[in-house]
Parts: sequence; C-alpha cells; structure tokens
Amino acid sequence: MTLDIKKRLAEIDATYKNSGAFTTMSGLIIGGKKSGKTVVLSTAPRPIAIDSFDPGGTKSILPQIEKGGIYPTLYEEDDPMKPFAFSHWFLEFNTRYKEGFFDHIATYCLDSFTSLFQAALFYEKKMAEDAGIKRYRGLPALDDYRLVNLNLISIIQRIITLPCNFFLTAHITKDKDEITGKFVSSIVGSPKTAETLPAVFDEVYVMTVDPKQTKSEDQYRFLTENDGMFECGSRLATVEGKLNKYEPANIRHILKKVGLPYEDREVT
Repeated sequence: MTLDIKKRLAEIDATYKNSGAFTTMSGLIIGGKKSGKTVVLSTAPRPIAIDSFDPGGTKSILPQIEKGGIYPTLYEEDDPMKPFAFSHWFLEFNTRYKEGFFDHIATYCLDSFTSLFQAALFYEKKMAEDAGIKRYRGLPALDDYRLVNLNLISIIQRIITLPCNFFLTAHITKDKDEITGKFVSSIVGSPKTAETLPAVFDEVYVMTVDPKQTKSEDQYRFLTENDGMFECGSRLATVEGKLNKYEPANIRHILKKVGLPYEDREVT
C-alpha cells in the first residue's frame, strides 16, 4: 500500500489541533501559605471544578463561589489511621472521567498537591499495612513515597490530557544550599516530586506578593521566569516573548495574552 504522506500529515495535524493540548493550559501554581493560590484559581474561565484537599482552603473564595460558576468538592477531612480522602477522590474522578464531565467545564483545579500527596501517602501506607507489610512506628516507608510519587505523576499526566484547563497548586519551602550558601526553593512533598512534577506542566508560576501596592489586584503577581531562588518557567512565553517576568496573578489574563481561549464555557 502506497503511503499518501500529505493525507497522513493532515490527519496528524488535525488530531493535534483537535486535542486539548492545542487549546488548553496546564499550570502549576506554587506559593507560600496564604499567598493567594486558591484565590487565583477563581480567576480561570468558568465553570470551574475545584477539588480541595487543603482544610478551609475554599473559605478564601466564598464570595466568588456565591456568584456562581465555581463548584468545589471537599476532600479536606481525613483520618491517618483509616485514610479515605484519596480513595474517595480518585473514585469520583474516574466516575467524572467516564461520564464525560470534563468535556463540559472550562477549568479543573486541584488544591493543593501538598495535601493531596499527604492523603495519598496515608492511603498507600495503610494499603501496605493491610497487606501485612509492617511500618516502623506507623511511619511511611521509602517504598510508600516512591509509589505515591509514581502514581500521582501518572494521574496528573492523565488529567493534563483532559479537554479543559487544569491548574494544580502546591506549597513551597525555602532551604539553604550547603555548598553555595544560596537559598533555593522546592515543592513541599518528596524530593523526587520536586524534580518530576514541574516538568509535567506547560506553565510553572510562583506566587509573589508586593505589600507596597494598595490594590489587591496589584499586590499578587506571577513570577514566570527563574530568578535564582524560585524555579519556574513558561512554554507558552517562549513564543515571541508573550509573557513578562512578572504578570498579574490572573489566569484569564494569562490565557488571553498567550492567545488561548479565555471565555467562560456555556453549560447546556
């Protein structure tokens, strides 16, 4: 059979352009405690589905939720001895996936990876203990961390293929490099997670706060480029320098600036 290269390339082109990768954004939003990470999620195109693992995390966006278009599901309560939050979330996620839920929303958010990782770690440890594998003083073992890292990265890669925008928040920690003496940042989770998680996303932004600004919309900004302490970056900004080093902490603004759909999606 003779290969029709023009037809084959056209099929590849159409498949790519019809995929979520061509019209959606995946973003990892990192910041310290109360740096505005959850509030930023409310600036994304609606409807927005937020799965919240941070205790009390959605309290900061109650006014936005009341206006409509933001739909939080809480997985903030868990029991380290009998963990259930992670399994409940994963079951619900798979149900939504099968029923086509994500075809009808504009943005899906997980808030935050730090609490999600902890819930998954408790669950993995309990699974090991139920299988008769003892854990010293009830603490997670290295194997638990390895499995959680692999499983969560795999799940997040699957989420990124969804036909909607996806944003994940994570807490940040700053440590001093013993060799250079410089302060560096990393994601709160496991060392392996800090290495592998950012590479999965299109965009990695760090929340910054400028207390000198009087208006809240001017105080919170995204750092989009590495500055020596914070590791972040943008695939979308590499095209014609579409993003500045600092941008307003507003997802809709970013989408518009890089030429991606930023309008709310109508629910029919």
